[in-house]
Amino acid sequence: MDQLTDEGYDSPYLDRLRRRLDVYQAQDELEKEILQEMAAAVGRAEEKVLVALLELEVQGRRIDRWEQEGRPVPAEEIQAFNAKRRVARQRLWELVIHREALGFRNHRILEEFYPIPPPRRA
Repeated sequence: MDQLTDEGYDSPYLDRLRRRLDVYQAQDELEKEILQEMAAAVGRAEEKVLVALLELEVQGRRIDRWEQEGRPVPAEEIQAFNAKRRVARQRLWELVIHREALGFRNHRILEEFYPIPPPRRA
């Protein structure tokens, strides 16, 4: 289409096609759509991290209450905490991968925003 225009070709069909299909505009829209999806994917990855950290926090507070009350903490509660911790670490790693795919190379700030506590011991 561009070649015909560059050559000075004049046609009502070419004009109609040009109005219906602007290749450059379509490419710009596609690029914008891809960027929006990439940003949304990072957002979903962050949401997974936040959910995992919330679940970990809830489990940790339950264990803390038992310890504060002087009651023994059941081993399965410690195991559940450590399992949730592994999930949180996995979700954080997935967020790092998404960021890497977008060109972000410095991830140290993630440790501040999404701190993962150490494992618990019985």
